[in-house]
Order: sequence, then structure tokens, then C-alpha cells
Amino acid sequence: MSHSPKPTYMEPKSLKGFRDLLPAQVAVRQQILAIARQEARLGGFQEIATPFLEYSEILLGEGGETDKQVFRFKDHGDRDVALRYDLTMPFARYAAAQRAEISLPFRRLQIGEVFRGEKPQKGRYREFMQCDLDIIGADTLLADAEIIAGLMTILHKATELPMTMKLGHRQILVALIQKFLPVASTSEAQSQVLIALDKLEKIGAAAVSELLCKADGVTKESADQLLAAVGQNFEKTAQLLKSDEVISVEIDRLAKLQNMLAGLRVPKFKIEIDLRIARGLAYYTGVVFETTLDDLQDMGSICSGGRYNQLTSRFSSLEMPGVGGSIGVDRLLAALEELGKVPAQSPSLVFVAVADQSAAAYAFEMVAELRKSGISSEIAVTEQKLGKQLQQANKKNILWVIVIGEQEAQNKVFNCKNMTTGSEDKDLKRTDLIAYFQKHLNLKG
Repeated sequence: MSHSPKPTYMEPKSLKGFRDLLPAQVAVRQQILAIARQEARLGGFQEIATPFLEYSEILLGEGGETDKQVFRFKDHGDRDVALRYDLTMPFARYAAAQRAEISLPFRRLQIGEVFRGEKPQKGRYREFMQCDLDIIGADTLLADAEIIAGLMTILHKATELPMTMKLGHRQILVALIQKFLPVASTSEAQSQVLIALDKLEKIGAAAVSELLCKADGVTKESADQLLAAVGQNFEKTAQLLKSDEVISVEIDRLAKLQNMLAGLRVPKFKIEIDLRIARGLAYYTGVVFETTLDDLQDMGSICSGGRYNQLTSRFSSLEMPGVGGSIGVDRLLAALEELGKVPAQSPSLVFVAVADQSAAAYAFEMVAELRKSGISSEIAVTEQKLGKQLQQANKKNILWVIVIGEQEAQNKVFNCKNMTTGSEDKDLKRTDLIAYFQKHLNLKG
């Protein structure tokens, strides 16, 4: 007697750095995005969308080390294309291409997945969602403040966790580099120094000093002097650069920005000036910022950004200075998970259990009526004993269960059980269905 071969199955694995999201994770993500959209609307921001895929030349050249992490390939038409690594570079192209359709200054909200071929680690993925706020067409203190205040409000309302935003400034930092490392006079050399400084939080001052010393003409003494200068009190830094009129204006602007943001008094939100904040991306020209959760600083920044005044120059001769910031939605979600802040989710408010299949049509009518009134509900779609159906509702964390059997269908009534207290109301009138749940769910009639 022959036996058929044992079937083999493909392993249901995901690519490294990519992940599936469970319903509870998606629900929390959607809550964060709903808050972002609401706050953006209140601030006059308009939501846009751009493609996942761009010509490589659009994305490359401004990202510093990020250029190395771009997913780049040839498409079926042999075109050199790449997946977007952030939402800012595509926005620069968008602003130039759609200039006739948008009114400057333009306030932009964009939400979408981005892709980076970096090493996956805690809170870092190769595909992740970002939520961006930008103002393009204005180079003012108020534009900077509007962006950062909007991001602060979204983060506070989404988490209510203590966090710290550190403000830096690219021009001030470059001025310090030129003062202590005059050999780093070219933009390429300065970019290398900025990339090294951007690693301070990850590898520490000693390791960064070693990186700086690898540049031609940089001594350990000058590298350490630079590190000491960027780490000192902001007022002392201002004194170091007071002879530079242009930088003095930027120092004054940064101090005013800190005061404006502190004046908002967002609970559990600290604002500090820290000139060590470099931001590795090459396109920043002014204020830069990074935000970390006080209870989980090793997760890294959950929100960052800054001013970029020349980003559209590769596409247009029209000056469109901009400022923007991004919330790393999936990193924030990972942090909330680690802190135990992702609650169990109930897919529905009401579960309708069918004790007898002869009553299925009657039960289905009730589900339809509940949904029509805006009450999320589901009906048992498998023929199981009542006890199994109640277990199903419990497993889904559904609080209210309507029980329908043959007698209930004949008498046009229903029974309702509270799965937390175990209390049950019996023989309720069919016509009182919506009023009953409006009362118990505190819904408006």
C-alpha cells in the first residue's frame, strides 16, 4: 500500500527589518495618526501624498550617510529608481512640481511608510511609518515655532509620557567647527565632522574624538576643544561667537524659540538647547531638533527635524525656505509597547451570540440595526454551543453580549450579558435595542 508523500510547507517568514502588525498595534497606530490629523487640521495644515518610488536622482545627494541606506534598483523600464527614505526629499520635489497649485507659505501634513536599508535594532525597522509637518515658503521664527509646537502637542496627546526635546542649530554648529577645526573648511569636510558629531549619543565623546582625528589636520586637542564647546552652557557658546554678526542673529533666534516653546507649558515636555544635536542629513541649514522619551532614552529619537532653506534649489530657481519635523510613528509604537502602554483592543462593542440557528435571521437584523446606529458589533459566524461563543467574546475583550435563541426570535426580545460583571438583562424589547446601548455605552441619542 503506497503512502502519499508528506506535504512540505514554506516557512511564513518576513524579511529582516520588516514586520507584521497585530490588530492592537494597528489600533494604537491609528489612534496616533487620528490625533496627528486633528491637530494638523487645527493648525491649518493640508494633507498630501507622494509616491513610494522616485527617480534615484531625486532622493540621493542630500542624505549624508542615509544615501547608503537607500533601496535603489532598476525598474522594468531600466530606469534608476529608489524607495523613499523619508518624506522630506519627495516633498521638495512636490513643492517645485506643484508650485502653481499651492499657495506659499504652504502648511503640509504627510503620513506614509518610508524605507531604509539600515541594521534593524530596537525601534528601528527597514520599513516604518512617519508623520510629517512642514511649512514651506517662510524663513521666520514663528514658522519654526509652529512646526515644533504642533509636533509637541501631537506627541503629548498621543502618549502623555514625559519627554525632552533638544534644540540645536546647524549654522551655529558649523561656526564652532570653523573656529576649532579651521582645517575643515570645505562643505565635504564639515559634513564629515557633522556626521561624527551626530554619533555622540551612540558612541560617546571619546570615540567621536577619535573619528574627528582621522580627518587631515585635526589634532586630538582641537577635536576635544570642539567637543567641549558644543557641550557647554549655551550662554558661554554665545560669548565665543559674539563677534560673528550673522551667527549672533541665529543665536538670538534660537534662544527666543526656546522661550516661545517653553511658554506653551505642554505637560511633561522639556525643551533644552543642546548644540551637540547635529542631525546627519546634509540638507539642514538652521534649527534642528530631536525628541526622546525620558523613560526610554535608549530607543533614540521619536521625533526630529529642522530647517532646510535650500532643499528645493535643485528643482527650481524660486526660493522656498522650509522647516519641518517628523514623528517616527512605528518607533513611538515600539516604545509604547516596551513601556506596557498598548492596551488590549476590543474589535467590537457588542457580540451577538446565536443560541439557535433558527434565530439567525433575527439576530442578523439586530446586528445591522446596531451598526446603522454607529455601534460596532459582530455576530457569531460559526455554529458553536453558547458557551463557546461566550468564550469567543471574552477572548476578544468584548464587554457586551446579546444572546438570541428561538424564544427570543419568536417573542421579538433579546437578552444582554455584561461579560465583566456577569450581570444579565433578560427579555428586553426589540424596539428598545438602540436606547439600551446608548444608555450603557454613554452614547448620544
